[in-house]
Amino acid sequence: MTGIGNIPASWQSGLMHSKAQNRILLLCGQLITMMALQSLFGANMAALTIRNIDDEVKNRLRLQAAQHGCSMEQEVREILSRAVLPKRDQLAFAQRIQKHFVSLELDTLPIPKRQKVRTPPEMEG
Repeated sequence: MTGIGNIPASWQSGLMHSKAQNRILLLCGQLITMMALQSLFGANMAALTIRNIDDEVKNRLRLQAAQHGCSMEQEVREILSRAVLPKRDQLAFAQRIQKHFVSLELDTLPIPKRQKVRTPPEMEG
């Protein structure tokens, strides 16, 4: 006797899950897929939990994410990346310093002569 497709009827009871069980199975499948993709691409991403966010901030973030057509998590990732990563056309700090002093055409900076060290003050104790 067959049940769903080619699955024997005796197995059908094992396939009928509650909504909660179906949700757990779906989440497990998503987790396995995510882990497989991370191992393929070598993308080990860090996780960050932020607590005590003001409700107004969260609501505005949700609206901003909706306006950009993405999830709140993706919106936060974008905001954090823009805040801390250098812009693609912006030079790194060391490159900006080098560019500023390149006109001096120096291979090394001159080292000033040492001065005598002052005598430390007397401490009465």
